[in-house]
Amino acid sequence: MMKLTYNQAAVLKYLRDDVIFGGWARPTPIGAKAGGRTVRGFLRHSAWASPILKAMVLRGYAERREPGWYRITKGGIQALYDDIQWDIKGAEVRD
Repeated sequence: MMKLTYNQAAVLKYLRDDVIFGGWARPTPIGAKAGGRTVRGFLRHSAWASPILKAMVLRGYAERREPGWYRITKGGIQALYDDIQWDIKGAEVRD
């Protein structure tokens, strides 16, 4: 099991929570919502989200349909769950 990065988890959480279940989303709103703002205050956009989404597709955490719509898979939901379990177990070890 591989731990998700902060950005990967943010994108998967957006796809899980902010998109109607099983719905498709484009990289631009994903970047604006999950990516937040840059240091200069600009919203992030598809150039931020696209590489993360493509990596998620390769891992099986998201699927893509033409022309550039994405949605979370069962593997993505499981990865988020595993990531939370990883954090919980890590907290127990540190105490």
